[in-house]
Amino acid sequence: MFEGNTLRALLLTTEVENARIRSSSLRGICDGNMKSMRNYTCVLAMVLLFLVQSTGCARNDNVRQYEAVCAIYLDNLPQEFALLPDGLRDCVEITVSIRNVSTDKVFRAKLSDKNSFYQEMELLPGTYDITMVYVSNSGLISLNVESGSASIDVVAHRQTYLPVHISNQAEFREVLRNSQPKEEILTLDIYSRKVQYGEQIMDLNDIQTLMTFPESQHILHPAEVGYIASTSHSGISLIMQNQTRSSVSTSDATFTGVRFYNVNAVLPGGIGVGMSIPAIAHAEEGVLGTPGYCLGTPLMGIGHDATTFVYLDRISGDRVSFYFNPEDLFVRAITYEFAKYE
Repeated sequence: MFEGNTLRALLLTTEVENARIRSSSLRGICDGNMKSMRNYTCVLAMVLLFLVQSTGCARNDNVRQYEAVCAIYLDNLPQEFALLPDGLRDCVEITVSIRNVSTDKVFRAKLSDKNSFYQEMELLPGTYDITMVYVSNSGLISLNVESGSASIDVVAHRQTYLPVHISNQAEFREVLRNSQPKEEILTLDIYSRKVQYGEQIMDLNDIQTLMTFPESQHILHPAEVGYIASTSHSGISLIMQNQTRSSVSTSDATFTGVRFYNVNAVLPGGIGVGMSIPAIAHAEEGVLGTPGYCLGTPLMGIGHDATTFVYLDRISGDRVSFYFNPEDLFVRAITYEFAKYE
């Protein structure tokens, strides 16, 4: 509904506009009509903008008059969070959704490193259900966040606090500490087939015996590739390829490499998930320098297409690939494949 002044302004504008159009038509049909159309469009746009702004301001003023502020924040972020690479740390975002039980409207707070995981919202007084707590990129860093309450009461002229907390604090801190490379892994060659996981340096050839992998009955056709995720070590999968002429289960296929998609695995040179493009591929300062070749688009970080940097050992044929999402500038996943030669 329009306010009385707003309606009168609209009617007055219409009357003035009609009079101006009639006057202009007497001066010349063709020229007058063209000018009238342009002016009418301009005035109409201004009136609509005024109405939209008036409606918005009225609603905001209505909310502000109650001075009911809800502060949503993460209350137990460990200091080890700073150990993450900048690109990955900036992409961790916690979305907290709450619903007003009376109006059924949903409001969302987005907590990130940019706002110190703290956001205030002006709301109408009332009861709000906590409908969702979602963490973006949680799989890369093994982060779980939840709310300790099912609902909150937002009160007029008072600030209400809604904390969310990390539910796997010990595991999360351990993952962050394990992401830091040890001296031994820093000195090894990228094609040494070694990886640091926790306190242990593992040989990729023996990874099937060092970790637990379930049986997979998923069928692979000839030359098809499949993956088996570890149930004992997060962020690790076997790469299995059917190198026969008939269909076989993934578990019966040939073990051809390992896929890493969590920060807790560190490759030689301190390389891992979350590293930036320059840290790996800069011609002079990158750990590996210029890639052997690239797949996908060179326009990275603009949401166009995914990109893969590929490094190849001409002696062993081993291939290391780094995967970047269309919107990211940090490594999402790494694969180490044996004797590919291309």
